[in-house]
Amino acid sequence: MTSHNTATASPARIAWIDAAKGACIFMVILWHVATGAFNEATYTHMPLDVYWTGLLTLFQPLRMPLFFVISGFLAHSAITRRPWSHSLASRILMLGWLYILWASILLLFKTWLASAFAPDVLEATIAGPVDYLAHLLLADNTIWYLYALVIYFTLCKALKGQPLILLGALFALYLGADRLTDITNFSKLIGYGFFYAAGCFGKPWIERYYADVKLPRLLGTLIVLPIVMLAGRQLDLFYHPVTQLIMSCLMVSISIDMLSLILKRWSLGWFQALGQRTLPVYVLHMLLIYPMALAFSALSVDTLQGSLLFAGLPLLLGFVVLGLSLLAYSLINRGPLKALFDLPRLSMQRSVQE
Repeated sequence: MTSHNTATASPARIAWIDAAKGACIFMVILWHVATGAFNEATYTHMPLDVYWTGLLTLFQPLRMPLFFVISGFLAHSAITRRPWSHSLASRILMLGWLYILWASILLLFKTWLASAFAPDVLEATIAGPVDYLAHLLLADNTIWYLYALVIYFTLCKALKGQPLILLGALFALYLGADRLTDITNFSKLIGYGFFYAAGCFGKPWIERYYADVKLPRLLGTLIVLPIVMLAGRQLDLFYHPVTQLIMSCLMVSISIDMLSLILKRWSLGWFQALGQRTLPVYVLHMLLIYPMALAFSALSVDTLQGSLLFAGLPLLLGFVVLGLSLLAYSLINRGPLKALFDLPRLSMQRSVQE
């Protein structure tokens, strides 16, 4: 969801980054499909909702941390080398505009669906102007990532001269985020800044350390990861911030090495193309998932045959939502409607240039 400001990176690095972003956005869609829609059905024979939530929770230490590491990595030059004026429009105003615009669209759409069709299925959203502002300011919505990017970029650029102090402060916030608020996404916004800053200020180290795939490192992390996960389960520390951080570091490392290894043989062109279109998919996909939740709320799966039929449905629906989001973007992103995906002034300038 960021532009490629990686002049020093090799083409392989760009390929890896785009492929990773493509994988991340699909994991986000799959999570929202499973927990936001699929779980609304009643499963009496097999608890498919529990199975899917449990499976996808295993990837929680990877999904958003990897996204933020990549975002910080790509913002390195804008943060450390370029003046504020160069980044104000593209890094702050545009993302701020898109956050307010799409958070408002999604909140209004969800509120209308809930009040018109199923108030018991979709959670109550906007109760008034104050509640609306609270949803925006406290990141109590599904596109809080855009809000986080604005905050993280501003913090990192303002404190670029003291990266260790900033990383230490963000690490402390990561450890205590769950104690500071009970709003899930606001807690993530407070805690995940550490990964963004690590990706930004650690870019030279990441480029050097992962310049090539080292099989001993890959095999070592693949062995250590399940040990950490099992130990966390056994000691009831799986969700402890330190355990989650260790798993995040291992999963991010594995992802970089695995993708770099795969890219030596295959181009992963489709994933790379998707990685360059994460922003429209991110803002559009919930418009499809909210109605999907209403449809699933009317379903009851109470036979073995039905359970087997539904077992892989979230994966299929994830691809459907992804495809429809890309299709909608290709149809909508024209003329004045480009302002739905860009800062209005910039979108008008680009339309004239085209």
